Amino acid sequence: MRRCSMTTYRLREGNEQDWTIALRRLAERSWGTLPEHLRRRTSPQQVYRETDATARAILNSGGWHYLIVAENEQGENVGHLWVGEARDSFTGIKRGYIYDIFVEPAHRRRGLGRRLMLEAERLCRQRGDHEMGFSVEVNNIAARRLYESLGYRTEYLVMSKPLVDSERE
Repeated sequence: MRRCSMTTYRLREGNEQDWTIALRRLAERSWGTLPEHLRRRTSPQQVYRETDATARAILNSGGWHYLIVAENEQGENVGHLWVGEARDSFTGIKRGYIYDIFVEPAHRRRGLGRRLMLEAERLCRQRGDHEMGFSVEVNNIAARRLYESLGYRTEYLVMSKPLVDSERE
């Protein structure tokens, strides 16, 4: 175990129960990160169902998927990182891909996100991947700073614009 700001954390491979927790966390967070114009057109329940269905489809599509779980000194699951493989949508080249990373708010800013990212890089290198990618919300400044400090750079920027006034739909 390594020390991170006075608390000891342990990283381990996730089990079936951890996958359930990770997918629930992902689905719950999806509503909170949805842009306002899309929130007006759906519900938290619909976003939860769609996120859960998409994540399960990715897991069931085959390929390599690995869940890294962070535990505190009491053995509680306080964070996770889901890493797997994906193909670049333009080149078709396989690479490591982070599908989700999460650290409980009370355990943030202690180096745990960095440890999870470095462990994912290690696993991908071990598999022979030459690069690793992921998506991050443009407004998540703290996460973007972490990723940039680890050497990641922006490859694509997705933009959108509502074409109709959702209030009149």
